[in-house]
This record gives sequence, C-alpha cells and structure tokens, in this order.
Amino acid sequence: MVLLVYGIGRFLAEDGKVGWGPAQPLAKQYLETMQKWNKEGLLNRDWATADFNQRMATAISDKTAAMMDSPDTMWSFWKQQNNIDFVGALNRY
Repeated sequence: MVLLVYGIGRFLAEDGKVGWGPAQPLAKQYLETMQKWNKEGLLNRDWATADFNQRMATAISDKTAAMMDSPDTMWSFWKQQNNIDFVGALNRY
C-alpha cells in the first residue's frame, strides 16, 4: 500500500510512457521510510514467514492498524468469523 502513496508501483504509465516504478525518484524515499518504520517496530517482522493463522491472529489484535490481504479472506475470516468489519483501500494503479 505504501508503494502506491509514493507512486512507485511496478509499472507506471504517464504521458504515454511506461516506466519501472522502483526506478522512480521517490523509490529511495520509500525505502528510507520503510527502514525507519522497521526500526521503530511498526512493521511485522514475521510477515514473510507467517502462516494464515498467525496472520489472522495478528490482524485481529490491537497491534494492527492496517493490513493487506485478499477481500475473500477478509470477508470470511474477519467479518463472518469474528464480527470485525473492514474497509477497502483503492489501488489507484
């Protein structure tokens, strides 16, 4: 999600030109922000290795402010099983 804020998704199309997002000027600022948030403990360090149950346990805890997952998972697990509502964030790319 943060990639979108910086406008550096995988591919960009502006003014009839296609560009590689990570090569854009704001990519460095994005990486600096991610490094800062990681040092501050704001990012889940286990995100790459967590299984479904671990991700969902973290998602419904009071330690999570935002999470990206598939809408079907969010509806099934969050809404139906835990009575927790969710709000989608639009992908502008």
